[in-house]
Amino acid sequence: MTGNQVRAVRESAELSVLELAEILGVRASSVYRWEAGGNKKSRIDGLPYKLLLWLGDFTGKDAKAVGSAFRSDGALCSLRKLVDIAYKNA
Repeated sequence: MTGNQVRAVRESAELSVLELAEILGVRASSVYRWEAGGNKKSRIDGLPYKLLLWLGDFTGKDAKAVGSAFRSDGALCSLRKLVDIAYKNA
């Protein structure tokens, strides 16, 4: 996944860098570094990579719904809640 793809996923879900970092369980500096790579492939492994691929499957209103669900009740939702949302929208 390139830095441009990471940014596109994040922006389509209307997430800040800090929110995406918290969701992926990484530091914000990692997200900034990935996005700064532009068209170069970023070294993203494990669960963060799988979550980015999963988030990338959403488009338009679905991506925005996922992003807003992260911010429900003023806090990011748990991974379990995210998985529940994914299955409801599938």
